[in-house]
Amino acid sequence: MTFGTLRTRTLERLGEDTATLDGYYTASDAGDGLNWAQRFFVLLTLCLEKTSSLALGAGTVWYGLRATLTDWLLPLRVEVSGAKVRPARLAELDALDATWQGRAGAPERYACLGVEPVLFAVYKQPAATGTSLDIT
Repeated sequence: MTFGTLRTRTLERLGEDTATLDGYYTASDAGDGLNWAQRFFVLLTLCLEKTSSLALGAGTVWYGLRATLTDWLLPLRVEVSGAKVRPARLAELDALDATWQGRAGAPERYACLGVEPVLFAVYKQPAATGTSLDIT
């Protein structure tokens, strides 16, 4: 099935005259709607999957992911040296350790805050540079 076929079927379903395209919806409107629907489907089904590395700084808690991971949607898996890093909410990190933002060690958990831009927090923070997370 081609894009043209999908667009024609969409316009027919909306009751538009596909021969003249002089109704309320244009071919461009139908194309924009189809593109939006496809992106939304990809987001819902998570059929877009990519693994990237995020270099962690020494003692750094918060990271802005849009600059590093330009096609960021949401984390599926996070690992450090093959070991799983578990997800957490900020409230869970506060309950676990009141000084979690200053705790050094091997990363054990991560949390996301916001959608655009995304802030990504790591608990525990490496004491030296050279550690990186593999984010899928």
